[in-house]
Amino acid sequence: MSSLGKLVAACVAAGVVAAGSLFPIAGAAGLASNKMADSLSGTSADLIKGDLPSISTVTDSEGTPIAWLYDQQRVVVPSEEISQNMKLAIIAIEDRRFADHNGVDWRGTIRAALTNATSGDVQQGASTIDQQLVKNYQFLVSAENDAERRAAVETTPARKIKEIRMALTLDSEMSKDDILSKYLNLISFGNGSFGVQTAAQTYFGVDASDLSVPQSAMLAGMIQSTSMFNPYTNPEDTKNRRDTVIDTMVQTGAITPAEGAAYAAEPLGVLERPNSLPRGCITAGDRGFFCDYVLDYLDQNGLSREMVQEGGYTIRTTLDPTVHDSVQRSLNTYGNPTGQGVAEVMSVVRPGRESHKVVAIASSRQYGLELGDSQTVQPQPFSLVGDGGGSVFKVFTVAAAMEKGMGTNTSLAVPRRVQVSGLGSGGARGCPPAQYCVENAGSYPSSLSVADALAQSPNTTFINLIKDVGVAP
Repeated sequence: MSSLGKLVAACVAAGVVAAGSLFPIAGAAGLASNKMADSLSGTSADLIKGDLPSISTVTDSEGTPIAWLYDQQRVVVPSEEISQNMKLAIIAIEDRRFADHNGVDWRGTIRAALTNATSGDVQQGASTIDQQLVKNYQFLVSAENDAERRAAVETTPARKIKEIRMALTLDSEMSKDDILSKYLNLISFGNGSFGVQTAAQTYFGVDASDLSVPQSAMLAGMIQSTSMFNPYTNPEDTKNRRDTVIDTMVQTGAITPAEGAAYAAEPLGVLERPNSLPRGCITAGDRGFFCDYVLDYLDQNGLSREMVQEGGYTIRTTLDPTVHDSVQRSLNTYGNPTGQGVAEVMSVVRPGRESHKVVAIASSRQYGLELGDSQTVQPQPFSLVGDGGGSVFKVFTVAAAMEKGMGTNTSLAVPRRVQVSGLGSGGARGCPPAQYCVENAGSYPSSLSVADALAQSPNTTFINLIKDVGVAP
């Protein structure tokens, strides 16, 4: 049969699969309708050759992970890192003629069309691995909203024709091994796992390269329905489905009958619970504030949070675990984690001529969403939230004054109260309009050296100093 004849037959079959009734052959000419024409636009296989969404990892300066960021929990692996057992299992149960067809199994398509036509219902599908790759890619990757996701899997002749056209193009432009590897890296295996590497880790705690025949058979069988064939909620049906895959592997010659019987006798052997990666800064513990800072920094420099969640990046940061842990211990010891509207925070920045590496960002508050436990996700260690930075700005005021010539032995006045203009309004009680008034908390000598003033931190001294130096410096 010519390619055109095959396409016409496929169009007919698509109507059968989608609607449950056979298109009249004479009606094939109707496929030239506007809707059908629209469905064939943009059918280049390039549409599904893009990168797959995968996990980004944020690490500290020593390479230890701080957090994993992802929309779909997926680790993409090359073909050579996928067990041959897995490849044979998926071909046996999903597409036995995968090696022989050109992207569409015409015999299977016609057989399914006839079965569906005589039954009056959709009893059989005939999607090859190529076609499943097209549909799943459009559903899991290309679709940007619910409407596009529904369109990616709708049971209409128009969608089926487009899928067939793309599968034919895909098979002519990619090798069989590349198609199979992409498919195995793409599809969902349930329990939040996408792709065979993540699935292998989720259910068995092994890499995809080490999957055994029974393990591969279980994963291959789950693809039909990850909710029905879930080893944690429905182990009996999952094992029956796995054994069905093992039987098909015997039928295709992938394994011997004796091997099949031995494999079918094995238990599922899954982990006690799914082995999933924690997701997001919320799982980073006391590194959560730093993780948020990293995402904010990247976003301001052109790498959005959405791009990070899909990009599979390794983000190596400057967080020094030794310094950070020391800072956190100090805050835990001397800070108040439940103070009303107040948090003690500390960020440590390493000085340098070419860079200023942020090595610690910590707070007396726990990073989290339980407001009743005084947790917070406000970026108070690195952003002006609430009451701002407080006395840390006295250091910068002194630095600016020293740049203007003030010496370390300079004596600074320490009045009990000051009233200044040009620095805002309000402050201490009884302050006139358009004035900023500050009083000291505690008793101080009438004057202090620069070093003693920094050590003892009287408020009025530094308000006078910033008034003299100017805010901009």
